[in-house]
Amino acid sequence: MSLLLFGSAIGLLAFPRLARRWGRRMRPCDWARLSVLALIAGAAGLEVSLALIGLPTALKAFGVSGLVVACRRVFGELAPGGSIVGWSAAVSAALLPLATTVAWRRAAATAAGMHVESWLGEHKARGDVKVVLLPTDATIAYCVARPTQQVVLSQGLRDRLVPDHLEAVVRHELSHLRHRHATLLVAANAAVRVLPVLRPSTKSLRDAFERWADEDAAAAGPRARAAVHDALARVAATLAVEPVVAAFANVDTLVDRLDALAAAPPVPSFAGWFSTHAALGGAAAVAVPALSAWVVEARMMVSLVGFCRM
Repeated sequence: MSLLLFGSAIGLLAFPRLARRWGRRMRPCDWARLSVLALIAGAAGLEVSLALIGLPTALKAFGVSGLVVACRRVFGELAPGGSIVGWSAAVSAALLPLATTVAWRRAAATAAGMHVESWLGEHKARGDVKVVLLPTDATIAYCVARPTQQVVLSQGLRDRLVPDHLEAVVRHELSHLRHRHATLLVAANAAVRVLPVLRPSTKSLRDAFERWADEDAAAAGPRARAAVHDALARVAATLAVEPVVAAFANVDTLVDRLDALAAAPPVPSFAGWFSTHAALGGAAAVAVPALSAWVVEARMMVSLVGFCRM
């Protein structure tokens, strides 16, 4: 069971990258939600499977031998490899949450460091969000979720774009804030620092978030889609002359986003809705009975300790 759970967890963590081509046929918001679900479920499954694989070795080391015998009589060997695999899994299960927490705090501090103080630049309120204009010729456009919500632009960006294009950039960044993309990407960046093999999946997730924000910004009016496309293309043109460009025109997502904006907007479909909700329902339908069965078997294991001999 533990090895099956471990393999399933690895598959879920790789799902956003492996199914990226299929995901592009869905609405970006549906694909992003499905990717987030897969990554969360995969991370939880990985932690639980490592704990299950390492538990017998750890229990035996701490002198709880009867429970180990009961475990093996009920389940058999949880994983091949003996104590080496057991200790590796146990240590990984203990260190992964700690390392992820440290990485998350560092990533959150880095993101918060991009917040612009009130004395720098022009600050204008737009609902609950402050739109900040920095006095620099560099091309800058990004959003900050904490400590207060900000959309940060630069004078250089405003000089390069016509008003309609600049407004499209603002709507794009507001969409990121409204759907908490920045917070989720901080968590994804923390996960990558701990497990670099997740980088392809988090790249796919970032692409989904950017396309989601593009579609939100493009839904503002009949010419809004063209405005978002032209703004992205114009800002992307600075890649040839500037070493650092706006997060709005992240180089990893440029081609896919421009292609998507050049096409018709995605239409909600039953297939997309069903695949998203069926995956969620299927995960719940499998996880809840499996967890219940594991709890029942764990209680039985504990009750057998007194009857097991070394």
